[in-house]
Amino acid sequence: MPNGVLVVDGEGRIALYNPMAGKLLNINSEKSIGEKIDECVNCKTLSDIIIESIGGKNGDDSKIAAEIEENQVPLMAHIAPVKMDDGDVIGSVAILQD
Repeated sequence: MPNGVLVVDGEGRIALYNPMAGKLLNINSEKSIGEKIDECVNCKTLSDIIIESIGGKNGDDSKIAAEIEENQVPLMAHIAPVKMDDGDVIGSVAILQD
């Protein structure tokens, strides 16, 4: 099964994601782009780690195992900040696997 990819901007808003991420996280592509991650994703652990990544609180890479609250799907995620050449964090990317 392909991996899900979720990209969040520096304000914690969903910038883009692929169809697998939408399926794993139960998010609607048209309505979710531009929305806050913690308002769209039914996995508090995932949204918290992504927000911490944007704030530079968890280094260059985080790995979590969590369950999507709505349908109890086990999920593995690798989360990393997106940085400019000068080190400024401008967002976060998460690679998702079920």
